[in-house]
Order: sequence, then C-alpha cells, then structure tokens
Amino acid sequence: MKRFKYIILGGGIVAGYAVQEFAKVNGFNSDDIAIITADNTLPYERPSLSKDFLTGDEQSSDLHINKLDFYHKHGIKVYLYTTVEDIDPVNRILKTDHGDSFVFEKLLIATGSHPRRLDVPGHDLPNIYYLRTLSDAKEIRRQFHLVERITIIGGGYIGMEAAAAAATEGAQVTVVFPEERLMSRFFTEDLSSFFEKYYEARGVTFIRHNKVVGFQTSKKGVRVQLEVGNDIEADAVIVGIGAEPNVDLARPIQLDVDDGIIVNEHLMTTIDGIYAAGDVANFFDRIFEKRRRVEHWQNAVDQARYVARHMLGQEKESFSTLRYFFSDIFDLSYEFWGETEDATQAVHIGSFTEDPSFGVWWLRDNRLIGSLLLNRPDDERQNAQKWIMEPTSFDMRMLDQLAQRTADQST
Repeated sequence: MKRFKYIILGGGIVAGYAVQEFAKVNGFNSDDIAIITADNTLPYERPSLSKDFLTGDEQSSDLHINKLDFYHKHGIKVYLYTTVEDIDPVNRILKTDHGDSFVFEKLLIATGSHPRRLDVPGHDLPNIYYLRTLSDAKEIRRQFHLVERITIIGGGYIGMEAAAAAATEGAQVTVVFPEERLMSRFFTEDLSSFFEKYYEARGVTFIRHNKVVGFQTSKKGVRVQLEVGNDIEADAVIVGIGAEPNVDLARPIQLDVDDGIIVNEHLMTTIDGIYAAGDVANFFDRIFEKRRRVEHWQNAVDQARYVARHMLGQEKESFSTLRYFFSDIFDLSYEFWGETEDATQAVHIGSFTEDPSFGVWWLRDNRLIGSLLLNRPDDERQNAQKWIMEPTSFDMRMLDQLAQRTADQST
C-alpha cells in the first residue's frame, strides 16, 4: 500500500500546474505527492492540440507542462496508465485497476471531461475522430497528410480550430452545425458573419442549420448523412460537439454532482480534504455571482494553483478568477474575458476587414460583462479585465472614447 500526503487524480493541466505551485510554495520530498493518471504521458498543454500541434508547428515534447527532470528533482511520483476505480473517503484509500491501493491525506480530483459523442447509426465507423487527448491529436494530424476531404461536425471552439488547421494543411473542409450561424450562442451576428467570410475565403464550406443523422462506409471513406439535403462524402470526420465532466468516481461516494462536482468557495467538495478543479469542477463565480463550470485553460491553471496553496494551508481567501480564453484560427488570434449570457447590448469597435482589428463589448443593462479583442492594443486588454471586474454601473463614455481613438488611428 502506497502512502502520500497529497494525491492528484488526473494527469491534465490541473495536475501539471498544481505540482508547480506545490514546489514553489512548499517544496516536498518523495513521500509528499503523487499524480495518478490513465494517460500515457506526463501532464501536457491541451489547448495546443487543436492549434499548433495539428499543423505540425509543435511536437509532443513541446507540450509538456513540466519536463521529466522537474518531477525527479522534486520527488513527485507520476503513475501513468493507471485508472482509479474506487475512492474510499472514510479510510482515505484509492484503489486502481492494477490492484494497487494508495492512501492519501488530501485528494484533488482533476479528472477533466470527455467529448460528447454523436449517438447516430454508424458513429463507431473508422475514420471518425474526437479531439481530446494527445493520442487523438496525433491520429488526426496523421490523417491531414493522408486525406483530402475532411468534414467537421460542430461549429464551436474545437470545430473552428480543427477546421482552420485542416484547411491550413490543404484539406477540403466542410463544417456542419445545427445553428443558423457560426457560434450563435456566443458570437454576435457581426462576429459570426466576419468569421464565416474569413473561413470561406480560405476554402472552408459551411452547411448551416443541419444535423448529422448517420454515417455509412463508402468506397472513398465515410458518407455523412444529413437531416436535410445531400449526403457528404468525406475521407475523415472530426466531431466537436462539446464535452461532459468525468464524474463517475464522484457519484458512488455521494459527492454533490450537478454539471460537474459541486465545490465550495475553497474548491473543496462536500467531503473535507477532497477537492475538485478544472473541467470537472462546478464552482461559484464570485465576479458574476453564479455557479459555472469552465472548460478553458486559464481556469484550470488558476484553480490548480489555488488548490495547491489551500491544501498546504497557505491560502485563506475564497477562490476568484475572471473567465478567460483565447483561440487561434488561421493567422488570427482573439481573446475573451467575462460572459455574454443575457447581454442587453453589444458594442462593436474597429475594423472587420481582411486585415482585422476589432473589439466587441457586451453589456447587461448598465454593467460591462464581456469583451472579445482581436489585434487590439495592450491597454484595451488591461482595461477589459479591469472594467468587467467592477460590479458597478459602467460609464459608456469609456467605449465612446475608445471608438473615437480607433477612428482617429484609422484615418
């Protein structure tokens, strides 16, 4: 039976950055901490899987959050190819598929999420891929060099980035999604229109307001059957229709589960000493005063660092972070802070052209709640974060001044 003071369950972003924080704040010996993961490699940066890694600009070794010598130097034990099958919260014991038992004092559940699967006839045929792990990305990247026609199912973040990567590699790309426009639950109509035109100018075809109802094997690969219209012939299919939290271990020990594992203001579950962080955690957003689960890199990093400090007794404040994510598509990169839900107004500032530079600012009544910036100055990035974090009424003259400055610079 192996004993550790701290165990991190899961080998993703949370694990990689949590052990960094442990080393920074406290340091530890070989009996202090272990990572247990079903993955076959050390914790790595997952955002790159749908970005530079797919196009070959990054290699597997570039993705590791910490190099191997970091774990050796700090005596961190990493158990790969290991699946935890049972948590005994009373005796503080984890049992694995190898028959091993691990005793812990404090546990961080960072099991992440898994891709939502299409439940249609033929969903398990070859050449249908989901992008979540490094192994997934390696196989999809290999396909980029073997096939000509790729169909993307889903018009969200993964779908957009995978489509851009495939088109960059020279594939004929078709994107199918059920909404009337791209990213309609997040983008404004102007944003959707801009990105759709940008993709179409680079050879990407969109099939809007349609659903996949099945797949069939064809002589040339996969036939994608649509609810409306003609089928699509594809050599490979990538499905990106969202993700669901990995909560299977939480339910048997009666942790509160509701779109993830419910945690308190210190990211602790209903069982003392057991925490959850990253994609799997449903936490209280203090800035917007609501519960949410966030599947983005910055949230995982912030929560990992916070939990490490709290486990060590070095953190007394409640967890708080401003929701943030970024996306790289073709030669563009945009950043977003905040939220857009229930916005009553969206203000667009800048140029939506082939050489774009713009910002979109969302307001709910008189409060600024979100901002998307593409090719904008650093002071706007800083102001976006500062203004969104202020719960008071927003002074619209700030955006008027920003619009005037942008107009002056363009003349």
